[in-house]
Amino acid sequence: MQIWLFDLDGVLIYPGGYRAALKATINHWSRAMDLGDCAPDDATIEIFEACGITSEWDSSAICLAIIFGEVWRANPALHLPRDFSAAIQTARAFPIRANWNAIFSTWARRIGKALAHQHQPPLAAYQLLIADARQRSSAERVAEFEFIAALLLHHARDFAHSPTMRVFQHYTLGSERFAQHFGLAAEFETTSFLRAFDRATLSMEHHARVIQLAATREILSVIYTLRPCLPSALAARPEENPPEAEIALDMIGLSATPLIGFGHLAWLARRHPRAPELFGKPSPVHALAAIARALGAKEKEALSAAYALAQENRLEKIWARADGGKIELTVFEDSAKGIRGVRRAARLLERAEIRAPVRAFGIATSEEKRAALRALNVAVFDDVNDALRAAWT
Repeated sequence: MQIWLFDLDGVLIYPGGYRAALKATINHWSRAMDLGDCAPDDATIEIFEACGITSEWDSSAICLAIIFGEVWRANPALHLPRDFSAAIQTARAFPIRANWNAIFSTWARRIGKALAHQHQPPLAAYQLLIADARQRSSAERVAEFEFIAALLLHHARDFAHSPTMRVFQHYTLGSERFAQHFGLAAEFETTSFLRAFDRATLSMEHHARVIQLAATREILSVIYTLRPCLPSALAARPEENPPEAEIALDMIGLSATPLIGFGHLAWLARRHPRAPELFGKPSPVHALAAIARALGAKEKEALSAAYALAQENRLEKIWARADGGKIELTVFEDSAKGIRGVRRAARLLERAEIRAPVRAFGIATSEEKRAALRALNVAVFDDVNDALRAAWT
């Protein structure tokens, strides 16, 4: 029995929409601060991803917090009010010039190292930024910056409170779908950057072959992604779950492929109160849920089975579908943490006496991401079509 796990962004999709939306979100706020365009370029975004900061909800909040920190540090006369809009306006009187890509890259690497101890990038960024600020200024002044940093980084994925997430969702969905999905008036007009800039990477030949092999059950394929999604069967909250994975799957013609995305993890996190990020890659819970979906479990059953095995060392019925007590896992990933998650899931299955050998195919073009993947002793390819050719030989 062969299960193939496909990441979306960087594997089946070139995430031009997310990158464009990230840049537009940062520039939206940096222009409001009279700093001009400060967004990271593609090479810097690749560094964030190589360092484990793969969600633009996180990286947009982190970048804006860094910008605030640099402006605050460079201007001792700047006193930030305890109100985000007022802080933006106050900062306009203190413009600076900076090599933002170099600054972002340095912070991304520092945050990446800190993720060994703090698994949520925004919280790791907050701790580092505040520790750095305390070395440079008085406690009273640090408290001003701390308020803004906490607003951005403690609420990076909280639509009701995050300034960056709200703007980012305008750009990803487009203003019309934003209004429909969230039930709010759009704050500005924009097209959907996901529809405008995302690009399918799978060739027509390989797309047809994956569909055909899945139809004959020679492989059981599943989408294993941290993209937000709206799992309607779980009565998911629309305000927390924009249907961005569904937009991608519709665009690339894989809407019928089972999916475990961030919306599923958010549902699980509500049942077992904790941050949903803690169930995502590299947690084995995410990979186990995807494997269970590929085996035919419904969404709720797959998530419950994944949690039971990973957190309670308990096997549920779905794992009896492993043919002969063996599942061969093949994963196509552009992030090291996604591969680590599948390997951790495999070890848990092995402990439960289900053999689960793993083949991993890394997909990346930037040297930082390729190095992170090679550190896991996996072959790295430029795109998914090259990886599939290798998988089929």
